[in-house]
Amino acid sequence: MPGQATPPASPFPAHVQPQQPPAGQQPMPPQQPGGFPPQATQQPPGHGYPSGQPSYGYPPQGGGYGYPPQGGYGYPPLAQPGEPDWAELAEQNETATRRRKRLLMISGGVLAVAAVAGIVTTTLLLSGKDKNDKPVANPTASTSATAAPGDDAPGPAPTSPEGFLNRLKTDKAPLTPQTLFADTKVSEGNRQYNLVATDVTTTANDCSAGLDPDLAKIAKVFGCLHVFRATYLNGATAVTLAIADFPDSDSADKTAKAAASMTVNALVDGGNAPKFCQGDTACRSSRTSVGRYYVSTVAGRADGKSATAADKLVPVAARDLANYGSKVLIARGKAAMAAAGGGQAPAAGSPSPTASPTG
Repeated sequence: MPGQATPPASPFPAHVQPQQPPAGQQPMPPQQPGGFPPQATQQPPGHGYPSGQPSYGYPPQGGGYGYPPQGGYGYPPLAQPGEPDWAELAEQNETATRRRKRLLMISGGVLAVAAVAGIVTTTLLLSGKDKNDKPVANPTASTSATAAPGDDAPGPAPTSPEGFLNRLKTDKAPLTPQTLFADTKVSEGNRQYNLVATDVTTTANDCSAGLDPDLAKIAKVFGCLHVFRATYLNGATAVTLAIADFPDSDSADKTAKAAASMTVNALVDGGNAPKFCQGDTACRSSRTSVGRYYVSTVAGRADGKSATAADKLVPVAARDLANYGSKVLIARGKAAMAAAGGGQAPAAGSPSPTASPTG
């Protein structure tokens, strides 16, 4: 007989029905292999993980579902023994931050109130009003170099001839070439100078015609009003005396200090004035200030040539006529003082101008 085919073995183990205990007896628990105590059956590692590594998505040590013991997503790490409580420290820091913000807001409010109070106080002070709403003098006001002629700003009463020349308000006598250069012959020591020509700038507040360009710019800044000039001769020496008036003594003094070696223009037109100190010709000059007046001279050879060391009279003439111009102005101050009821003041010392080379 042909052998009968053996059916293939099933891949699944045969299901064995557990035996039922006899009636009246309790079932016995199944015995575990490996003896006592029962051992946990080793599970094979998950796919792609080496033995001893956790399966996908689970940490190596157990914890409640969704609550890993350390560093779980969305949960702060648990404090280890000996470590600070980070959550408590964060809360303390947040509280301190809120407190600082409150303090800054309070401080800002106080500063704002103080600023408003300061603005109000400044406004009241600048308004120039007292409690009775009467105008008061501005304590910071001062006479400006560009003050308008006839400025009536208050000030102490003059006590000297020079004091009457400090401001337009107290220096009211007519101011013309005739009043300034009344003498046709001027004597200084044993030297005599003859007046040959006079003039005055005709454009109000424009002194450029009587001054060199650089000096004219300075004079304009300080508010020069006019320039009066006169030319004198002594033999082969010619000299022009210029007197410029300003609104106040401060302006004239600043002009004299800023002028340095700058000169006035020699008056060579009119009368018998020679053509001297023109262009780059070497000449000598002198400058000073008396009250609100700037006094300057320029002297040179009457033939128009440059002065040299041999021309001894040239620098002397520059000083002589500057000194004469100062004397004329002091006499003007004495007359103003007498007219104001101050009587005859003692003669004041004249400035001592010094000559300097020009050109």
